Amino acid sequence: GDFSEGSPFFFSDRGKQSWRAIDSMGYDAVAVGNHDWLIGASQMEQVFSSLKAEGKLTTPFVAANLNIDSRKYPYLSKGIFPAIEIEKAGIKIAIMGLTTNELVYRWRMTAGGISDPLAEGARLAPELKRENDLVIALTHIGVMSDIKLAGHSRGIDLVVGGHSHTKLDAPLTSKNL
Repeated sequence: GDFSEGSPFFFSDRGKQSWRAIDSMGYDAVAVGNHDWLIGASQMEQVFSSLKAEGKLTTPFVAANLNIDSRKYPYLSKGIFPAIEIEKAGIKIAIMGLTTNELVYRWRMTAGGISDPLAEGARLAPELKRENDLVIALTHIGVMSDIKLAGHSRGIDLVVGGHSHTKLDAPLTSKNL
């Protein structure tokens, strides 16, 4: 997350170049961060609809706790998924996205709101685990929240997180419930 608003690419055309750039990277999934939705739901809808019309934007964007009004924002609701499922080397992998709901940022997402990422992750992980060999939480909630997520949920095998800009010299470990 955080590839959009505030980057030099954003200023060139109000976001389209940022989304095009991240889409060109070839990621299996991209978490939506606070600087991606700080442009607001209406601007995100415009970016999504424009890029979809061009046949661009093939990367799955994930944020299970980003609640989007599908009637008001149809492109966003079809372009941001709670989770995706892929297969690599015969292993079924679910990638669940979670974004921060901190008050200082969530006021900007009026498209339906942002629910608690820890609660949503704990709710969704067991469901994903039943159908997959591996569940990855791709988060933008900060390292302390990542630790809480791992320790207070069932079924998450790996957390790959961002948001707090914390330098880690080694992986952190935590047992699930």
